[in-house]
Amino acid sequence: MKDFKIYIFIASLLLVIYLVAEYKRPKPIDWTASFSRTDKIPFGTKITFERLQDMFPDASVQTTREPVYNVTDGKHTGITYIIICQYQQMSEYDYQKLTEFIKQGNDVFIAASDFGEHLGKSLNIETDYNGDWLKKADSIHFVNKQLGTQTYILDKEIRHDFF
Repeated sequence: MKDFKIYIFIASLLLVIYLVAEYKRPKPIDWTASFSRTDKIPFGTKITFERLQDMFPDASVQTTREPVYNVTDGKHTGITYIIICQYQQMSEYDYQKLTEFIKQGNDVFIAASDFGEHLGKSLNIETDYNGDWLKKADSIHFVNKQLGTQTYILDKEIRHDFF
């Protein structure tokens, strides 16, 4: 019976060591393209959102999830409207309101992989990508030497999008 207790103790100790090791193990990086201002993942925009005040020190930063026509009411000028998303599917009415918003002296910045039918046709913008998602490692580096010459290896699913 004494030998059985030793085996139980060793098995319990190994189980506790395993559980502690699993708890302390680094979590895998989530490569989901969320573009959410609360996500710290590579395709989240938490850092960008937090640094907006540094980039625009005199600006008042507000967030909204409303359609373009609700935000661009025409009552304000000197506003920069920032849209960051995977696909920008803007209706024709939204596009008209957005152009009126710009004509009133405001700015619009859109970062997207696909600009949709109305925005793409109106601005004569077409995006595409070179092949399917790349499953193998790829590398990138900065062209400007002042930014450094280090090459960065990307070993996750990436695409080569272009205009």
